[in-house]
Amino acid sequence: MNRLHLTPIYGDDDIITHYMGIQFFTNANVDLGPVPGSVTREPVRSTRFAPDNFFRPITTGLEQDNFCREYSSLFQLTDEVLCQSILSRLSPRDVASVSSVCRRLYDLTKNEDLWRMVCRNAWGSETTRALETVPAAKRLGWGRLARELTTLEAVAWRKLTVGGAVEPSRCNFSACAVGNRVVLFGGEGVNMQPMNDTFVLDLNASNPEWRHVNVSSAPPGRWGHTLSCLNGSWLVVFGGCGRQGLLNDVFMLDLDAKHPTWREWNAWGGKSGWSWSTSSS
Repeated sequence: MNRLHLTPIYGDDDIITHYMGIQFFTNANVDLGPVPGSVTREPVRSTRFAPDNFFRPITTGLEQDNFCREYSSLFQLTDEVLCQSILSRLSPRDVASVSSVCRRLYDLTKNEDLWRMVCRNAWGSETTRALETVPAAKRLGWGRLARELTTLEAVAWRKLTVGGAVEPSRCNFSACAVGNRVVLFGGEGVNMQPMNDTFVLDLNASNPEWRHVNVSSAPPGRWGHTLSCLNGSWLVVFGGCGRQGLLNDVFMLDLDAKHPTWREWNAWGGKSGWSWSTSSS
C-alpha cells in the first residue's frame, strides 16, 4: 500500500506557491473475501498470493501459513476475460507492475496480443497502425516496444561523426529539425559579427555532412533568434539581435523549394525587439 503526503510551501507573502509530495510505501495484507455464492460467510482472513502455479491465496496466521481452500474471485475469470476486459485497459506501466503479482499474471503479460491492445488503448489506433509498418517495431514486439517507449530504458546518447563544417565558426545560432534534417541559421561570429547563412545536415544520408544552402533574399544577420519548422519544410525565423539592436521581424523559407527564398512576413505590429525568446510549431 502507499499513501501520498502533501506539504504546502509558502512564499514570502504567506501564499502557497507549490506543494511538496512524499510517497510512503508500507506492507499490507489484502482481504480477498470468500468466493461469491458461498452459503456461509467465513471469518475475514488476510491473504497473499501463492508463488506457485495454482494461483491460490495463502492464509497468514499467527501460528503458520496454511493454504486456504477458496480461490480469489479475480482468478475465477478466464484468461480471455482478464486480458480483454481488465489488463488491456491498464497503462503499459501498470501492466508491467501486475506481472509481478503471481505466476499466472506473469504468463498473461507475456502475450503479444495483450500488449498490442494495451498499446492501442494507450496511444490510439492510428499510432499503433503506424508502428506496425516499422520493421524495427515488429522485430522488438509490442511488449518490449511499450517498455522502451514508456521507460526510455533503451535510449542512449551516441556520438555522431559528420563531414563538412559550419564556417565561419559561430555561437548563439538557432537550429531546428525538419524531418531527419537539422537546419542551422545565423549566429554570432567573431567580433560579434551577425550571421545570416543557412546550413543543412541530412541524417538520412549514408555519410551525413553539413551543407551550405544557397538561398535568395536572406534576412539581416542576427543571433539569439528563434528558428522553427512549420508544415513539413517551412522554416520561420523571428527576432534576435543584429547590427541595429533588437529585431522583431519574421521571415519564412520553403526548404524544399526549387529555388529557396526567404520572404519577410509582416505579421508583427509592435515596435519592441526580441531576443533569446522561444517558439514552437
